[in-house]
Amino acid sequence: FLENLKTVEKDAFYGCTALKTVALSSKLTAVSSATFFGCSELTAITLPATVKTIENNAFYGCTSLIYVGLNDGLEYIPQYAFYGCISLEEIALPLSVRYLSSYAFANCSSLKKVDMTPAMYMINSYAFNNCVSL
Repeated sequence: FLENLKTVEKDAFYGCTALKTVALSSKLTAVSSATFFGCSELTAITLPATVKTIENNAFYGCTSLIYVGLNDGLEYIPQYAFYGCISLEEIALPLSVRYLSSYAFANCSSLKKVDMTPAMYMINSYAFNNCVSL
């Protein structure tokens, strides 16, 4: 990615089914709505510490995603952020994440482990809906 990139707009890589890897700029501040929606070959993503916001549907349907690296600074995981990431087996939520929206990890059928802070104050309805391995 471009070194000075701060924003990737909504739907930027929507449906890029051959996208396997992404190197995000260390200046990126947000992952916009549906940025990686349906990127079915994306296997791993590490968000830089500068990312403070993930928007709805950001990684929806990334069915090959096995690793997500989240950093302190995020306060919440929005609706459908990782919906249908069926290869994701575990997620470590940073201490700063205190709120999970509805369907945030729904249909992540391989999800077996979720590490979260004791300071978590809200897990919304259906956040882990149909996570049959939990």
